[in-house]
Amino acid sequence: MNRNQVICLNMMLASAFFIMRHLIWMERSTIRSHIHQLRQRLQNNDSILQMSIVSEKGGQKESESNAKDDSETGAGEYNFFFGENKAYYYKYEPDLLPLPEGVALENAHGIYVSNHCSDQDLECGPTIVITYQDKVDDSKCLLQWKAGEYGQPAKLLGPGSSLCAGVPHGLTAMKEKDTNEDGEGTTTTTYLYHANNDQHLSKTTPDGEVVWTNQYKPPVPLDTNSTEPEFKPTWFAGQPHSPYVYLADGYGTSRIYQYYKSNGTYAGRYFGGIGTDDGFFHTSHGMSWDGRDDNAGHMIVCDRENHRLSYFAVDPEQPQKFECLGQQSMEPYNLYRPCNIRYHPTTNQAIIPFLEGSVGIFHPPKPDEPLVQPLEGILNITDQMGKLGFLHPHDAHFLPNGDFVLVTWAPGRIGYFQKVEGEQAEEEEPAVLEDWDASMGIQ
Repeated sequence: MNRNQVICLNMMLASAFFIMRHLIWMERSTIRSHIHQLRQRLQNNDSILQMSIVSEKGGQKESESNAKDDSETGAGEYNFFFGENKAYYYKYEPDLLPLPEGVALENAHGIYVSNHCSDQDLECGPTIVITYQDKVDDSKCLLQWKAGEYGQPAKLLGPGSSLCAGVPHGLTAMKEKDTNEDGEGTTTTTYLYHANNDQHLSKTTPDGEVVWTNQYKPPVPLDTNSTEPEFKPTWFAGQPHSPYVYLADGYGTSRIYQYYKSNGTYAGRYFGGIGTDDGFFHTSHGMSWDGRDDNAGHMIVCDRENHRLSYFAVDPEQPQKFECLGQQSMEPYNLYRPCNIRYHPTTNQAIIPFLEGSVGIFHPPKPDEPLVQPLEGILNITDQMGKLGFLHPHDAHFLPNGDFVLVTWAPGRIGYFQKVEGEQAEEEEPAVLEDWDASMGIQ
């Protein structure tokens, strides 16, 4: 070997050594980053919902790397535990909420859960309604499962394309008092408000019968030099006993528009817009009336791309009032893109789906901190079930018994999660998970 070859070989060895050292440094840096994130999460959360994957033999495996074989195939059984004491957990029920024949789920967007019967009828349970975007048929968008029928294919609701064409998105239920036909007395009725990204707003009964609909942009004066985003509404919310309903233009201007509940006409007022200051938003995606405080109540807007919840006071006697009370950042919990917020009817817990892949469950606010949702735990949905298509949680809704329903965007998925408590939490084994598409009848 001549001198030039020796020099060349030494240079190659030196380069290889440098590259190896750099790769080792990068790997250590990545590990340090992951450890830092884990420490932050452990510090910020009182307890974290961790999922374990249970083998077909019933033996519990460690999550993540040791459960790789099951998670990669989509087989196995899935539990989400709260912390070390495992006082209760949620288990995914793959056999519940199947789709009917002919439904091609593109995106699943909104959920409504309600009990249609009297309090005296103990055999009656909640009905579940989900709004979705169909891949091939724009006359379909509403699915219904009644109590006792969660294991049966859903019933399709609605009048067809007049409700469903476009991109059906947010779904909100409100109870309203209607004057009886004889003019004497009132009856409390539940209505559903539908926000469609295609500038399409509707109010229906829980069975999908249309009360009113409109398809036009609010007549807001524009600056002649404005490059304002297109109107793309995402969600409705309303205060009880108010004639007004509020609409979030989440994919457009990020404004909150005010409408009349009775006929769907624009009330001539809007609030907010794009920004980071108090009262402004980056994607005012979902919104909800929080009436857990009997003495007050306020509107909560899920300000998705600002990674926060924003709180507002409204007053039907002062319709121009949409006063920002404060915000709560989700970033200290390592949660970022809140889509919507809903509440349990008796425990007053809140549930929030985060588009990046988690579902957060929150304790009721403390009396001296009404504008703070204290984190109870996190279900890392996408980390563990992403291979089944559960990638982007979009809406989640409690049932009265503590179970919850989850829907996801891109791709659309519908999941039922049962709450298991006490001794049952340690003894009961969840159902075996099969392929989601096959179990839901998707071709």
